[in-house]
Amino acid sequence: MTTLAADVVRHLGDRSGAALLYERLAPYSGVFSNMGGASTGCTDYYLGMLAAVLGRYAEAEQHFRDVAEIYERIGAPAHLGRAFVEWARMLLARGEPGDADRARQLLDQAMATARELGLVNVERRAVGLLADIQS
Repeated sequence: MTTLAADVVRHLGDRSGAALLYERLAPYSGVFSNMGGASTGCTDYYLGMLAAVLGRYAEAEQHFRDVAEIYERIGAPAHLGRAFVEWARMLLARGEPGDADRARQLLDQAMATARELGLVNVERRAVGLLADIQS
């Protein structure tokens, strides 16, 4: 349930909620969560989102790097596509030189995976962020 709350906190941009959830999830870095018999992904994905909400972009980027490596190693393309979208969102929020280009690359990869696997939600989120880059 904490991972679902992390999704909501990210969506709302709730900094106090993000701080609380980050502290609760931090001891479980590298661990996968399950709900109803299905994996909700690796905790680092959620830690990356929460760190981004908190404006702790270096930490967020490290979490996204870590989770991408894990997902690539175990062959979890659906989870990787989701992670790329949130990593791109963080890069766009940070706005440093080169971040928009890197975000575009991640979103292109996420969209390719989404189209291949039929991940409509991942594709929709990637398309929305790409539109933000182009406007």
